[in-house]
Amino acid sequence: MPRDDKWYESLISIPTSKEARQWFQTCRKSGIAMVTLGKMDSTEESLALVEEGYAAGAARVTAVEVEDYPDIPGGMQTTSRLVVTLPDNPAQRAKTLSWTGKVAEEQGFDPETDIGQRYVFIFFD
Repeated sequence: MPRDDKWYESLISIPTSKEARQWFQTCRKSGIAMVTLGKMDSTEESLALVEEGYAAGAARVTAVEVEDYPDIPGGMQTTSRLVVTLPDNPAQRAKTLSWTGKVAEEQGFDPETDIGQRYVFIFFD
């Protein structure tokens, strides 16, 4: 069930949350070896999923509650949570919700339908 916008905005605004593409770029530039979403096997696989979201029309994909593991050789950052900001354009919204729904189902969750919400939460189990 969708939560109200304030819940999503509180997640987006915490210091450990980052726009997903920027997060990957920053980690790459700083030499962090592994950046992943949930239990994905690689940085490349994780980034590809974020790029799918943008290709589907997401206005923004935010990695929230990013965890840092500096003691892992080469360094690692990961999150199991994304907040997807939906676009206003109805066709893009439908395409973005189709993508978020596919990801949700792959993780064992029900997809969200369009009820005019601004955000969708993706949890990687």
